Amino acid sequence: TWKVVDEAIVWEPTTPVLKDTKMAEIFAFLKFGQPSAIRLSDGDLLTYTFTITNTGNSPATDVVLTDAFNPAPSGITVAVNGATVPATDYTYEGGLLTLPTGPSYEITVPAATVTENPDTGEITVVPGTLVITVEGTL
Repeated sequence: TWKVVDEAIVWEPTTPVLKDTKMAEIFAFLKFGQPSAIRLSDGDLLTYTFTITNTGNSPATDVVLTDAFNPAPSGITVAVNGATVPATDYTYEGGLLTLPTGPSYEITVPAATVTENPDTGEITVVPGTLVITVEGTL
């Protein structure tokens, strides 16, 4: 099970994948940008965006996002890759969000795409990406 909590590195035991003599490890790394300083007023729309990237060669399954929002918006909506998540699939109490809750909704971060240039042998890794957006009123 993968668990995402703020700026945590999430991983599972290493499983090598062999291609010639090259090896890759199964892991995911979560990175959050620094928030920008802006002035907010009551009634403003507040948007939190979480971009989760996976540079491993296997999808990160059973991901759980838990975050305490400060300031905590009210009347929130949650979306994963632009698709609205039903309120029954997450909990939000006192500014604490847990997504997902229960077995009816699963979050998976796709594996990275790895390509090798046939002429130079250079390897390019494009991380798999998942974006979670939380919007609400301050």
